[in-house]
Amino acid sequence: MTGSAAVTGYDIYTEENGNLRLWTSLKALGVLGIYVSDLATRSVRDNFLVLIFGKPIPVGCVRKSSDPHVLEIDVEEAWKVSGEKAGWSNEVSIEVFMH
Repeated sequence: MTGSAAVTGYDIYTEENGNLRLWTSLKALGVLGIYVSDLATRSVRDNFLVLIFGKPIPVGCVRKSSDPHVLEIDVEEAWKVSGEKAGWSNEVSIEVFMH
């Protein structure tokens, strides 16, 4: 699956503390790309927290793309590292917090 075919749900909003929160549910493993207009001025380590099923994933699974505005999350690698197992719906829940 590619593009929006793999996305089964999403929600984006600003929390009370000013952080942007993006939640998405995916039907397939792979690399999730998120457009961030000012990504060049941000640090993956300092400005992003990414969770898979509510658990932090290693910072090595998150990187800036060759496109200067795309943050890449290697969902497949995060899945393997986190030790998750396939569930009833086989969907993956990813949360991204940006500050």
